[in-house]
Amino acid sequence: MALCHTGIAVETEGINKLHYEAESPKEVTFLYVAQEFGYQFWKRTQSSMFVREINTNRAHELQRKYEVLNLLEFNRSRKRMSLITTDEYGRIFLFCKVADE
Repeated sequence: MALCHTGIAVETEGINKLHYEAESPKEVTFLYVAQEFGYQFWKRTQSSMFVREINTNRAHELQRKYEVLNLLEFNRSRKRMSLITTDEYGRIFLFCKVADE
């Protein structure tokens, strides 16, 4: 949920809090839900996405960078969006978000 989307994070001035903007309200909801589960999407560049892993048992948070290898945007015939990415250890991941239609 924190990676397979087209949203952007916007920091609210003065209060250090993020809100999200995306193509659909569902994507925004996914980003907030991911944050509640401890994965906060906080930054995107052309080739990278950044996620903070927030663990209540730790005194600090982990910041992870994922390189975007390919993004297959949602379309009506596939009824899904896919993201191929790699992490800092070189592991390759495929994330898919499927429409419930």
